[in-house]
Amino acid sequence: MPKLIKNAKDNIMQTAKQLLTEKGLAGLNMRTLASTVGVAAGTLYNYFPSKEHLVAAVMLEDWENALRKMESEIPSATTASEGLEIVFDEIRAFADTYRTAWDSFHGPQNYRAIRQKYHKELIDKLSDQIRPLGVRFGFLFDPTVAPFISEILLTGAAHAQGNFRYLLPCLKRIVGEQ
Repeated sequence: MPKLIKNAKDNIMQTAKQLLTEKGLAGLNMRTLASTVGVAAGTLYNYFPSKEHLVAAVMLEDWENALRKMESEIPSATTASEGLEIVFDEIRAFADTYRTAWDSFHGPQNYRAIRQKYHKELIDKLSDQIRPLGVRFGFLFDPTVAPFISEILLTGAAHAQGNFRYLLPCLKRIVGEQ
């Protein structure tokens, strides 16, 4: 009878996140991960068909947490720019968490096509966070405004030296907070 491991998937994901954020993608070795969690290497593949699927699951879980946090904090914003700063801060926290992993990734040849597909989904999710701000503060004068602001926030927050205050003058003009 197979050995049942309590919370195995959660333990695998937590340990994988720790290795990923500390040592980058190259430092996430499946055998080391299995040993650290206390399972056979084959057990990992019962939960995740590949290292890439595991990494995607770990990052997706954190991204969904960031979106939920944005969604819960944005309603407390007293200005549009304050709401946009909440979005920026969450993107930044996520980017900082995974910067080591991204810096070590040199992706396959088809990485550009994969990146483009997920980039659009990412912008759509961020736009979903920004639209309620636009309605509330009256800056959704055009359907391209939310995706445009999403691109600005994503680019600024993902950059290692990005800072919200550098983006603020431009964002204030867009949302009408001269």
